[in-house]
Amino acid sequence: MEMTLESHIMPYVISLYALIVFGTPAYVILYPPSHMLCIKSVILFFVKMFGLEIAMHRYFSHNAFSTDSNFMNSFLGLWAVFTGQRDPCSWCSHHRQHHRWCDTKYDYINMKFTGKEEGSFFQKFIHLHFGWFWNGIPEVNWDEVEKQPWYRQNPKFFIFLYHYPLTVRFSIEVVVLLWTKDLVYGFLIPMAFSWNVTMFVNSFVHLIGDKPFERDVYGNPCDARNAWMLGFIMVGAHNHANHHRFPHLAHTSLKWYEYDPSYSIIKCFEMLGLVKNVNRFLVSKRKKLSNNKAAGNLSQ
Repeated sequence: MEMTLESHIMPYVISLYALIVFGTPAYVILYPPSHMLCIKSVILFFVKMFGLEIAMHRYFSHNAFSTDSNFMNSFLGLWAVFTGQRDPCSWCSHHRQHHRWCDTKYDYINMKFTGKEEGSFFQKFIHLHFGWFWNGIPEVNWDEVEKQPWYRQNPKFFIFLYHYPLTVRFSIEVVVLLWTKDLVYGFLIPMAFSWNVTMFVNSFVHLIGDKPFERDVYGNPCDARNAWMLGFIMVGAHNHANHHRFPHLAHTSLKWYEYDPSYSIIKCFEMLGLVKNVNRFLVSKRKKLSNNKAAGNLSQ
């Protein structure tokens, strides 16, 4: 697997990450916000999280729903870039590689990729949360990206986002800052918290929680869990074991009590006619899942 970022530049990336992650909470303690500024910061955090889960993850990476609207396709692209995690082409390619080789020696996020022993729980957590940055990031698999329906619908737009993600993102951030009038609470804090919650998908939710399936859809011995305790801030990504078993679905909930607010928003888009072909779990499969103790053996 070809990697794009060499290890010698990663200390600078991790230093920036550490500055934002640890510096912003310190700023909050030293300079507490007003109630209104706090509300705005929380709103922006959830806008980023829903953009990541609905647009970047379920739409671009897994084609869990589709749209005929160029406007909606472009809107989802801009929403994805606003999350601060690069662009749809890159994120889709990297994420699909993670799914294909989840928790094996070919998974660039897993410690096995480095050839090292997995070590203690703490070592695994740190590596899965941000330590894998040292390995670099895989090359974009353009052969796969170019097959995606959203890309074929407007290739020039997504090539533009690929080359200029920071330009697009900071153009949107300028508008946001005019609303919040505060760089830290309007930009750094929502970004720091959304980054970390996203990293929890790799770390916390691959180590802690319920594990209803032993293998993912590709037959890999996947450690993904369902971590209900993170449901509110993860907006549906916490049902991670369900997702790795059925990645094509527009929802991560397989049982009535499993929380998935991102799916509720997707359903609203569907009712408004903005999206279509929303992939859902078949009733027959739901019954089979509830009646089969060895649910990990179910086919996709």
